[in-house]
Amino acid sequence: MTKNTKNKIIDSMVHILPEEFNVNRKEFMKIDLTFGELFQNPKSSIHNIHKLLDSMNINNIDKSICCGFGWTSKKLAKLSNDYIIKSYKTHPKNIIPFCSVNPLWGIEAIDEVDRYFQSGIKGVGELHPNYQGMLDCNLDDLRPFFNYCESNKLPVIIHSSEPIGKYYPGKGSFTSKYIIELIDFYPKNKFIFSHLGGGVPFYALMKEFSNKFNNSYFDTAAFSYIYDKKIIEIIKDIIGIDRIIFSSDFPIISQKRIIEDICSSKISHSEKESIFYKNISNLLN
Repeated sequence: MTKNTKNKIIDSMVHILPEEFNVNRKEFMKIDLTFGELFQNPKSSIHNIHKLLDSMNINNIDKSICCGFGWTSKKLAKLSNDYIIKSYKTHPKNIIPFCSVNPLWGIEAIDEVDRYFQSGIKGVGELHPNYQGMLDCNLDDLRPFFNYCESNKLPVIIHSSEPIGKYYPGKGSFTSKYIIELIDFYPKNKFIFSHLGGGVPFYALMKEFSNKFNNSYFDTAAFSYIYDKKIIEIIKDIIGIDRIIFSSDFPIISQKRIIEDICSSKISHSEKESIFYKNISNLLN
């Protein structure tokens, strides 16, 4: 997949943060549960827009969807969202902006998303149900937020977890049970479940779940860290190639590694085009 062959690549989830997060890292870890969990290792990378653009150039990536994390601090959410919008306005041909809030902030969350919607965001995310309290809430409490996203055709990226397997920072426990409950509760919303949905596409083989995922997409964020690359071929056969979206989760893992693992999987050239570009383009119109 190179520009020489006229293929396009959109990385559907990367993370960038302004320099304040490096300068105030220890302080910010104390005030935001998600940030504190994800960056507990002092070696965890925090990258800005310039490092992202360098990586995109090296790997022939046309556009990247820049996302926040599942913020629990309104202050950090605003810092992150403002930086993403600023990066988009500076590099509109390279960046697709998403913003992240906590749906449980109620009208404040909706107002925040609406403010960025006016600035050109194309979606919301990444959300992290564990640290944001969504795992324990009444799903009906989220209705105003998800109704807003549905009416404005904003897909929502949600961190997903494998019910078994090794621990990693931020893994959480938003597994298949909760994913299916959320889909049932909000069947008209467009969802992108990160990390291949923690394996939830396998449940589409069960008769009662065969039509559950019509509005759901599953991205490849950091999948090389968790799965054998042949999972792409297997999930494709279960839910269809049009439900799989390329994401790297940069800088948690390199864009190059995810691209290489998808390219070396046993799927056709046209199927790779769908994963790398067409599916997310269709979702975002």
